[in-house]
Amino acid sequence: MILASIMAMASPQTAQDASKAHRATPIEDTATWITDDDYPLEALRRKEAGTVGFKLIISAEGEITDCQVTGSVSPILDQASCALLTSRAHFRPALDDTGKPIASQFNSRINWSIPEPVPVNIGSWHSVAMLKMGADGVLLSCHPETVGAVVDKEAGGQCGAFQVGKAETFITELAGITGRPFTFVVETALIFDGLPGIQPDFRYSKPGYRLVALKKMRFEVSEEGRLEHCEAVATGREGLLGGVPDVCDDAVVYIPARAPDGSPRRLSGTFWMAASLPDR
Repeated sequence: MILASIMAMASPQTAQDASKAHRATPIEDTATWITDDDYPLEALRRKEAGTVGFKLIISAEGEITDCQVTGSVSPILDQASCALLTSRAHFRPALDDTGKPIASQFNSRINWSIPEPVPVNIGSWHSVAMLKMGADGVLLSCHPETVGAVVDKEAGGQCGAFQVGKAETFITELAGITGRPFTFVVETALIFDGLPGIQPDFRYSKPGYRLVALKKMRFEVSEEGRLEHCEAVATGREGLLGGVPDVCDDAVVYIPARAPDGSPRRLSGTFWMAASLPDR
């Protein structure tokens, strides 16, 4: 679980010593402003963490009119903090000593912290997403097909990486198609060497499909269950997939594999990512 906690500290005001004075107060629980799911993926991949200090300017109507970073961690976490706060935080306005609403500010900090991941079982898998795209580039539907247990932060298997009803410009650029509906296939597979299990039945290699891009990675899992020696294997067809996050960007820790004598052993494996278009 990712910890993104808010330590609330409304700034003191001299008017608050009077009987009717009151500082601006959050309407909802501050824990709902930023949740575990809000940790920016790029910040996770860069292992960025720390405490972002911020100041919210609150109008006499209780609306947030500005968010200022007072303690920076990184551009990604700074921007995410203010974007989430201004969209989710709501306040009761501050009151002066006569009980009249006044403009004020709210100072606090957000602690972005990445704990150690929970180890997962080693296992091979193959996941497919059949994407139906509209002529305007909006994703109309996504049908997932998965063999094996996919280790992925997003829910919904391969489809968890996409949002129905949203314009997926990356997909249209990858497919090279605009102005008409089309079906697009995205596949990922993780296969460990020397272990019994599945063999990926890739769509892109079947008749009736045209390969658009292909990415391949080789990696090792240490005796402690950590990903090591992750390297790209040139396919000559990487295209736009070359810059897409892959298994080497994940903070996955595995339960170590065991040798026949019960001792931990090192494993190697291959990760594939493919994009293709059906001819039909």
